[in-house]
Amino acid sequence: MTIYNMIDYLSGTIEAIMMFMLFDSFFKRKDGLSNVFYLAGIAVLTAMIIISNKLFTYGMLNAIVVSVAFFAMSFLYDGNVAIKAVVSLLSLVLMAVIEIMVLYSIVLICKI
Repeated sequence: MTIYNMIDYLSGTIEAIMMFMLFDSFFKRKDGLSNVFYLAGIAVLTAMIIISNKLFTYGMLNAIVVSVAFFAMSFLYDGNVAIKAVVSLLSLVLMAVIEIMVLYSIVLICKI
C-alpha cells in the first residue's frame, strides 16, 4: 500500500464523518435508530466514496455519485426530502472548497 492509497482511504473516511456531522447539525436523528446504525452508515459511506474515487477518478461523474451517496445517507435523519437534497449538494460543495483551500495553502507554504 502506497502513501497515496492511504490518503485516499483516510480522506474518504474524513469526508464521511464530516457529512454525518453536517447532517447532525441540520437534522434530528430518527427515533429508534441506535448509534450502531450511524456508525454503519459512516462505514458504508466511506466505502462508497472510496469506490467512487477509484472508479471515476475525481471527475464529474464522481461528484454525482458522491452526491447521491450523501443523499442516500440523509434518510437516516428526519426532515424534508428537498432540504436533504440541498444539504447533500452543499456538503459536496463545502468539501470541494475546503480541498481547494488546502491545496492553495500547500502551494503557498511550500512555494511550489
